[in-house]
Amino acid sequence: MTVFYNTERGSVTRKEVFMPKPVVDESICEGCGSCVEICPEVFEIVDEKAHVIGPDKCNTCNCQEAADLCPVQAITIE
Repeated sequence: MTVFYNTERGSVTRKEVFMPKPVVDESICEGCGSCVEICPEVFEIVDEKAHVIGPDKCNTCNCQEAADLCPVQAITIE
């Protein structure tokens, strides 16, 4: 994502901003669905495992909370 800032002198400065994205370790995910309850636009349960369906939609919910509440710590924010 690119963000533009106006400086005091009226010029525009461009800065690249890193947007963290959630990652699910499917090998340890139990498919409890707590992440889907918190961030339904980001996570979905498929074949009894959580999958990231909207990695760029963490601005619509609290992906960090979803990661923190995962009972097996299968979600990381990278």
